[in-house]
Amino acid sequence: MTLDERDPIVMADTGPLIRLAAAGLLDGLRATNRRVVIVDRVEAEATGDRTKPFAAEIAAWIERSADTIERPRTVIGAGIEKLESEPSTPEQQRLLKAALRDSGERAIRDFIETWAPNTSGALVVYEDEDVPKILQSSRVPIQLMTTRRFARQLAEWGINVDAVAAIEEVAKTFTTKPSMLGEIDPDLSADFRQLPKVDEPK
Repeated sequence: MTLDERDPIVMADTGPLIRLAAAGLLDGLRATNRRVVIVDRVEAEATGDRTKPFAAEIAAWIERSADTIERPRTVIGAGIEKLESEPSTPEQQRLLKAALRDSGERAIRDFIETWAPNTSGALVVYEDEDVPKILQSSRVPIQLMTTRRFARQLAEWGINVDAVAAIEEVAKTFTTKPSMLGEIDPDLSADFRQLPKVDEPK
């Protein structure tokens, strides 16, 4: 599959993956014809325990969409992998527990701070309220969307006209942030970079 050079789509935490899976919208990501970026710790949190809701579905989608998904390793992820490979001792368990705490968010920060995409920026989809703050240090332009706003974007792109209705149905089961949109301009001082705001259709 030949991908175009438009901004890649970054899944910043497990929230969008779970909600898109529940809504049957994961294949909509593939239909955008853009690269989808899922860092190691976000993938591990979403698929590591197959008894968790939609973990098996997300893992299967990642495998069948391998030609469109970029799965970067991070320093955080590599450190956890090393700890997990060591014999279990009280010290190893203490360090592993500390390393796993908020590891997805820390891995995204690690990735964004060193990322130099060959495009003009990225579209980041998130549910975790800490993500926009973490990404304030980005050195590339970023457009931020909650899952609800991204579902609307899929409909506006003509990829799935039922995407909004599907997410609203999922929101009855999974707490889902309102439709929010924001942009991070790396040319602005961090003090002037704004967090996403509610962006409901007019």
